[in-house]
Amino acid sequence: MIKFILLLMFSVSFIQANEVYNSMLQKLGVNFTNGQDPYIDQYKNTDELVRFPELIQQSGDYWLIDNYREMRWSKEVPKNGLKYKFYKNISPKWTSALIDVSKLKSVRLYILNFRIGFKSVSFPVGHVQLMYEFEDGGVVTPAGSVNNLVHSFEAYLDYAQDWNPITGIKDEYESVILLGSYKDSIAKALTRFDEIKTYQLQLSPSQKKELLANSLKLAVDKEQLSKKYYHTTRNSCATNQITLLNQILPQNKKIQEWSHIFGKRLFRTFGTILPNRVSKKLKRKSLIVKDSKQFHKDLEELYNSL
Repeated sequence: MIKFILLLMFSVSFIQANEVYNSMLQKLGVNFTNGQDPYIDQYKNTDELVRFPELIQQSGDYWLIDNYREMRWSKEVPKNGLKYKFYKNISPKWTSALIDVSKLKSVRLYILNFRIGFKSVSFPVGHVQLMYEFEDGGVVTPAGSVNNLVHSFEAYLDYAQDWNPITGIKDEYESVILLGSYKDSIAKALTRFDEIKTYQLQLSPSQKKELLANSLKLAVDKEQLSKKYYHTTRNSCATNQITLLNQILPQNKKIQEWSHIFGKRLFRTFGTILPNRVSKKLKRKSLIVKDSKQFHKDLEELYNSL
């Protein structure tokens, strides 16, 4: 009798979840139909590649958001392309996405590398992100299943600005989190980055799910993001992903974020500031299963295959 009751309760719960999902699926992309873009005026004086994700509805494992980016890359410059010298071959497409947290399969640390120079001197710079990979139907857009999600903490720039690590220590950039697809990220990599590296993280199913839920909560929380400006060393792409990871890791696996003297917090550890040091820190904690590297010359082929 007890088994029957439990089975009945599970069946009812499953049916209700399906009804919620189907209801949210009906709302997918509604705000962007017939060429509409209800957010365009809000972002007319800002970097065209960055928007705050807008939460339309959240119920259990289901998240329906607007301003999911699916950027397009082309060898030819779009007629209405961006003015930035680095972004001339890409054009952003903003849409909606329905995310099912329960279908999450794996999480990767995802790093884009490039060099920044001043006259004849240049040095490597990286951009740290988290990439979530799903079973079929885990991420759905109006164009169909995407099944991946890139979570990227970035500087929120004005239209005429370009990111600079020196300016980034002066509290001149607001903070924003971008949500987009893997293909979208490769499109941007083709314009500016030299290589990409991905590292599969060794996390339990519950840790992965909690990490994704926390990532989504922060991404749609404009008020929380506005409280702290982007900072190259204290509040950056790398430091934010480490903080998110530390929220779900046991004490013995946590990454040290700050250096202390006499109990007082002084400065961020290099392992949470420098992108290539981040992966080394995680490897020492046995949090990385395997890694891969793809150079810029391979990115075009990768983009076309996705």
